[in-house]
Order: sequence, then structure tokens, then C-alpha cells
Amino acid sequence: MWRKIMAYNQTKKNEFNEATRVQMPALVHLTRLGYQYAGKLSERDSGIAFDGDTNILINVFKKQFKKLNPEHAGEELEILTSIKQ
Repeated sequence: MWRKIMAYNQTKKNEFNEATRVQMPALVHLTRLGYQYAGKLSERDSGIAFDGDTNILINVFKKQFKKLNPEHAGEELEILTSIKQ
């Protein structure tokens, strides 16, 4: 991934914008911390359940919500719905 970013930066060497100065470095940093980059998703193409309004991966959200809020087990979808409002 880092090579792709470097190649992108080389082709756009003189172009300084949000993507080159903020988004790409943040992406590199987060992947080094262990996060996985999912890219642009469409549920039909990916086979991954996600909420198109919030771009939240539903299965990941449920798992992490249960882990962080064990006293609220079973409330994941209710919370996800409230996030949309």
C-alpha cells in the first residue's frame, strides 16, 4: 500500500491538496496501527453488510459495540439507527 501511495505522490509531485497532505498520510498511519482499509464499498459488489447512510460496517459495529458496551447487548441496531438521526 505504501508503494501505491508513494507512486501516487510521485505522479502528482507538484500537486498539494487535501488528499496528498491529509487523507493519504492518515490512511498510512491508521493501517500501520492495525486498522484495515476497506476502500469504497457497495454492498452488492463486496458481499459486506454496511449502512450506506453512515458507511458503518454493520458486523464490525455490532462486534465492537458488544465488546465496549457489554451491559447494552442486543441494542446494536437501535444505536445504529439513532446514529443516523
